Amino acid sequence: MASKAARERREKSMKTELLLGQYLSRQTFLHRLDPRSKLLIALLLTIDLMKAQWPWEVLGLGALALLGMGAARVPLRAALKTLRPILFLIAFSAVMNLTAPGTRWIEVGPVTLTRTGLVLAMDTLTRIPALILLASLLVWTTSPGALAEGLASAVRPLEQLGRPGRATAASLRDVVFFAGLALRLIPQVHQSFRQVRTSFLARGLEVDTGPARVRWRYLAEMIVPWLVAILRSADDISLALTARGYRRGAAPTPLYVQPWSRREILSVAAAGLVTLWVWRHTFVGLLGIAALPF
Repeated sequence: MASKAARERREKSMKTELLLGQYLSRQTFLHRLDPRSKLLIALLLTIDLMKAQWPWEVLGLGALALLGMGAARVPLRAALKTLRPILFLIAFSAVMNLTAPGTRWIEVGPVTLTRTGLVLAMDTLTRIPALILLASLLVWTTSPGALAEGLASAVRPLEQLGRPGRATAASLRDVVFFAGLALRLIPQVHQSFRQVRTSFLARGLEVDTGPARVRWRYLAEMIVPWLVAILRSADDISLALTARGYRRGAAPTPLYVQPWSRREILSVAAAGLVTLWVWRHTFVGLLGIAALPF
């Protein structure tokens, strides 16, 4: 009974988990935004996160990312689970920062922890997850096709620079196309693994609940059909691209050209105000004004 309950919990967790590159189809404000505006907003907020110097600025931008996930109806618990693969890296970086040069805080054996290191560790624990959640929010609210089209539209101004600009734009279009294709394939690859795993469970094999040695053996046996399914999908995609006359560097022709509405303009303006707030000290220094008290 316990093994059956554990298996049901794992099945429920797999159904609700989020993946990198997975698009969540919703009817929300963020989903309806033009992908070009979302790319610009994500770029501005990413620069703001890299520039932020004070902890409350990083926490504020992180809270903004969480607010965006709430507005997009992204499950918070499932979103935080996407950070699991890099938790060790984040924790290791934070621990290493504890020994940064500065005022002594506490001594643990031969290791001296500093107050400066504590600040840097807290910065690592907040800044990196905020960056990842912000990038993930863009992918969760934008379909791969719309995201690739938005990226492709960003390189179109280069075509006005003559032959070198057109060559650069063609190369960037290829990069954007294959990046979007890779994002589209990540959920498909995971779905293929789910299907192989489900087929093993349907045959009564203890993939999840058996001894560790048996589970590792089943995992090794699942790799071969999983790779076959991935290669078959890649072959189908290649045939589809050939049938549609795809050529490297060819400029795409979107079916609809959507102009920006008031919704996009106000959203970008709000992101611009956040950028002005984060860079306020830099602008004040350039203008020669006295330092701000906040």
